[in-house]
Amino acid sequence: DQGRTYDRKIKQFILGVEIENNFSKDQILEMYLNRVDYGNHAIGIESAAEAYFHTTARGLDLAQAAMLAGLPNDPYVLNPLIHTVNQDVNPLAKQRQRTVLEAMVSNGHISQVKADAAFAEKLDLHSYTELDPNLDANYVDYVQQWLQEHYGSAYIKPGGWDVTTALIPSVQALAQQTVHDQVVKVEKQYNAHDGALVSMNPQNGEVYAIVGTFDPNDPYEGQVNMALQQIQPGSTIKLFTYTAALASHDYTMSTVIPDAGLSLKLDNSTYYSPKNYDRQSHGSCPPATAPTRTSTRRRWAASPTASPRSSSPTAPAPSPRWASITTPPRC
Repeated sequence: DQGRTYDRKIKQFILGVEIENNFSKDQILEMYLNRVDYGNHAIGIESAAEAYFHTTARGLDLAQAAMLAGLPNDPYVLNPLIHTVNQDVNPLAKQRQRTVLEAMVSNGHISQVKADAAFAEKLDLHSYTELDPNLDANYVDYVQQWLQEHYGSAYIKPGGWDVTTALIPSVQALAQQTVHDQVVKVEKQYNAHDGALVSMNPQNGEVYAIVGTFDPNDPYEGQVNMALQQIQPGSTIKLFTYTAALASHDYTMSTVIPDAGLSLKLDNSTYYSPKNYDRQSHGSCPPATAPTRTSTRRRWAASPTASPRSSSPTAPAPSPRWASITTPPRC
């Protein structure tokens, strides 16, 4: 949406002007370094120094500092822990380190001799998993993101806040183990690589657990919090589709819904023909048993927007208030 892009750019420009008018260059740089993502669940330079090198930001040497300085450009691709068995560090991260060192030489901060020595230094890198385990990383990520969006740096400075959440440690641990076991169980059969789970109380919106990856220690999948990504809901949408269909009164629990070819007109010249996951037809069945079967076409046929009482898919679906969709999540 070009309009939304322009709107965002204008807001960014205004925010930039406000920041420059209220903070010095050093303060802006400090805020950036304390909030930027360095990968491997390390947010801020202090966390990155501790995670990768088991030291403080002040204790970093030139080689270590140059390595970390390059990571925010793309923490996933430049993850220094992703490399072959005969390498000590990700070659792309090493190239980025060289870029940082050369920039320091060009700006007169260090000599070429020091830059070459730093680049040649062997880095003793560590995985963040060697630190005290944090089984709630995805939950904490979400809370920090929410606080940052609503309060900016106010929740960190001057002295920080005590934040109370609805997290239930036993539920979080069970959720993490369940997601891991289920992904491992089906990964070869269905080419599954990751999974996510959010446990909420639909009555009040409290969030009891957030699992964003099947294995937070995985150097690839563990870097993305899938629970916060905008992805297709898959079979989860069955519950909403069939409930909306029954609420429309066009269907009952005994209405026979066919699993047959279906073509929906999108505009004057475009049609959409949904396919089942296995590209097979599974016969007809009532809503009482349909949600247990993997059938995309049956779900489309059951939608009130394409009901047997309507010749075109235009009737609006009722709002599923029973699911507390309008209740905002509360951590």
